[in-house]
Amino acid sequence: MIKKLNKYLLIGFLSIIPGIITFQIALFIYEKSLALIFYINGYTNDWISTGLAIFLSLVFLILVGYSVVKYGSSTYIKIIDAFAEKLPIVKNIYSIIKKVLDVFFSEHNNLSEVVYIEYPRKGIWVPAYVTNKKENVYILFIPTSPNPTSGFTVIVNEKEVIKSEMTMEEATSFIISIGVDLEKEEIIKELIEIGNVSWHLRDNLL
Repeated sequence: MIKKLNKYLLIGFLSIIPGIITFQIALFIYEKSLALIFYINGYTNDWISTGLAIFLSLVFLILVGYSVVKYGSSTYIKIIDAFAEKLPIVKNIYSIIKKVLDVFFSEHNNLSEVVYIEYPRKGIWVPAYVTNKKENVYILFIPTSPNPTSGFTVIVNEKEVIKSEMTMEEATSFIISIGVDLEKEEIIKELIEIGNVSWHLRDNLL
């Protein structure tokens, strides 16, 4: 009976984790937004002016986003870039952060491509995001479960990877769910074929 109760307790706890995480994220956003509103109101001392300032800020961000999507850049972004370039220490940090964000949000990035690689040893295949390519060399980011934002950056030869039919969204969902979310039949067949290739190579080596 005690074992069954422990089992039910564990299952119940794991079942509500997604709800708890979602609530924590929503609460964090709410608290930060509220703090920002009161911070702005501390300068304006008027709720109407505070609401107007927030509205204009949102309109400004939408216009910047539109310019970036439509034209690939924005005048305001160029001004910030020029200012950051004049600061000796800040310019290096700013440049790195900008490049990382470009990888995730640029329409011309390679991050939409997912491949399989044997990691951490031969015979174990994991999905990886392609972050860059140089001739026949692949720069890969190998995410870890259940947090895909942490992982390893590796440099491999093109012949060491197997291209996948997975989209970035499918690969991310697969990693976050620790493999539970994998319903696409084509991907399952793909993984089976990779397993067969791995065993074939192993047999040849033996």
